[in-house]
Amino acid sequence: MGLWSRLSLPLWGLRLGAGFFWGALLCGAAGWLASRTTRHSFLAISLWITGPLVVLGLHNNLMIDLPATALATLSVAFWREGYRDYQRRWFVGAGLCLGAGIATKYPVGLLLPVLAFHAFRWGKVEDRKGEGPREGPWMALGLALSLVALVEGGLLLHYGHLHLWEVWSRRAEIPSGPFSGRLLGTLVRAGLLA
Repeated sequence: MGLWSRLSLPLWGLRLGAGFFWGALLCGAAGWLASRTTRHSFLAISLWITGPLVVLGLHNNLMIDLPATALATLSVAFWREGYRDYQRRWFVGAGLCLGAGIATKYPVGLLLPVLAFHAFRWGKVEDRKGEGPREGPWMALGLALSLVALVEGGLLLHYGHLHLWEVWSRRAEIPSGPFSGRLLGTLVRAGLLA
């Protein structure tokens, strides 16, 4: 985004240039995931792309939400593919995307316990079947945490304090919207958990 902003483009050019890659990555990852997990992938992707969170992310593509969501979605798609093909390379991709997503926006880290629970649960199924990648998922989560630690370490060296702690300690300085808007946002996000 910094590169695109230095080009002195009009706002529409900036939106198109800076947002196109992340929007394409998000839509591609979601389409790939839908094609692998449902028989009605066109319906699934149509419902997904018209959802409020996706429309908002694609509309406000100069904000950090779009890259974070794209990286998180690609991470889950790689994770799913790793269990499908039993190949470690998919888990490496999942770990790198997850780590980059967390480094981009910390709430992507909410995927860590979800994927860890999935790896733990799947490990019990593997023990019964005797097949599948045993270390791949744990390697992916370790790689994600290592990448986040590397980014945080670089920020610590550069700024002299931990970025995550600085963000957390200064959260009160960021103005919040009205309670009704935050409540609506919480309810919309809660629907995604289901």
